[in-house]
Amino acid sequence: MRETAGAVENLRLLQDPKSGVHIGFVTGDVPDSSHAPEVLSLGPISTVPFWVFYSSTEPIDRLSQLKGKRIAVGPIGSGTRCSAENILSKGGVNSQTATLLPFAGLDAVGALKDGKVDAACSPLPLFAIVRASELKAANEEVNASRRRDCLKLRSALGAAVRHPAAASAL
Repeated sequence: MRETAGAVENLRLLQDPKSGVHIGFVTGDVPDSSHAPEVLSLGPISTVPFWVFYSSTEPIDRLSQLKGKRIAVGPIGSGTRCSAENILSKGGVNSQTATLLPFAGLDAVGALKDGKVDAACSPLPLFAIVRASELKAANEEVNASRRRDCLKLRSALGAAVRHPAAASAL
């Protein structure tokens, strides 16, 4: 067993015959046949929706509305960041149009709660389920004029078509 930074590093280790790694876990949208033709997938373990929480004075229902925002997308080399960058790019959001920060998990929740980021991305349902109530409570106690919510795309089906990994979340 080896601790890594996440899915991207796991894939890199699987591709390196000298790493000693023969089995690893990666998120569904990290590898593809053009980037890792020598890696064989045994299949998916589970379907995980991708969540985008935000704090704003106005509702956000399009990815493009995150341009110019500070977004927690996970550390470089993690599956969270890879997924976030892939999905956000569908709305024209990238490191040139927004500030992408390495917060993930509980650190992302804290950064959103403390106003260090405007949005936080996570593929972890636990993040959404366990911390949603904390974000709601934080909204009430910190500043009632700001909205903390989960981004609800106007066209979830359109997002799934453009990003097949999102299709399983519908």
